[in-house]
Amino acid sequence: MSDKVYSGVKVWIDKNFIQNTKGAGELLTNLEKSSIQTIIEKLPVENGIFWTRKPSNSKEMSNNQETQHNHLIVKIDLDSFVEKLSSANFANLIQFVKSSKQNAQVTQMSLIVPGFKSFQKSLKNTDNLKENEFVKNKKTKLNKYDLNKAVISLELEENCCIRSYDTTDELRDLILSYTKSVAEYLSKTEGADNLIFCDKSVEKSQAKISKDGQGLINLWKDILESFPLVSSDQALAICSQYPSPLLLKNAYEQTSNSLLIADIQVRRIGPELSQKIHKFLTSRSSDQLIVNN
Repeated sequence: MSDKVYSGVKVWIDKNFIQNTKGAGELLTNLEKSSIQTIIEKLPVENGIFWTRKPSNSKEMSNNQETQHNHLIVKIDLDSFVEKLSSANFANLIQFVKSSKQNAQVTQMSLIVPGFKSFQKSLKNTDNLKENEFVKNKKTKLNKYDLNKAVISLELEENCCIRSYDTTDELRDLILSYTKSVAEYLSKTEGADNLIFCDKSVEKSQAKISKDGQGLINLWKDILESFPLVSSDQALAICSQYPSPLLLKNAYEQTSNSLLIADIQVRRIGPELSQKIHKFLTSRSSDQLIVNN
């Protein structure tokens, strides 16, 4: 990867992570070799790591404000993690994850647990166990079913995944891979505000788009016509006032009015269609239905 992608990227590492983690010195050396600035200090989350980036374009450089990536890494020892996974202590683990994300001001989190994969493989399936028979592990009692259930619950309900490593090389590669992904993500999204919209299935669309962008308005019209009972005249009327999804999305967000386009003339759009398009452009829930049957 080009060093330009890492330009402005900072890795913030809690000092306890450096002091208590074997292989931390090698990790710092590799970050330095990649010209990645590393800040070591006491963070709001013990043993945590997160990333920030300074903008590189001229418009954003004026405010000199760093963008924090919406992800946090926290290292936790295997014994402590397994103990928290037991049913009696699982609520404490959930609370730990919630408070860590809140303190770091993120919504995504990864727990890195040394030796977790090996421990997971050592557990027996519940199919082979009699009722009330468990595999004992030091201070806690777990079976594979309960372990997997807890891990899945963390991922689905708390947006927290579990990553494991066994060697210092694996730890180094894990943190470097996160840093690479973050740098690429922040670099690609930095200019996203200037993007009209992107359709990955343009080849399947009836709208033909040339290299200079001609045809985008027709593609936007096709998207609008995909809503039930939307006529060509209605789609054209919306396109005439809001030539791209981004412009309409911004207008919805600025006015906080889901009925923004309801009274566009030609053929009245109506409140129902306006609310559907508002939901389509502004919803942050993957489970929310655009059209209710």
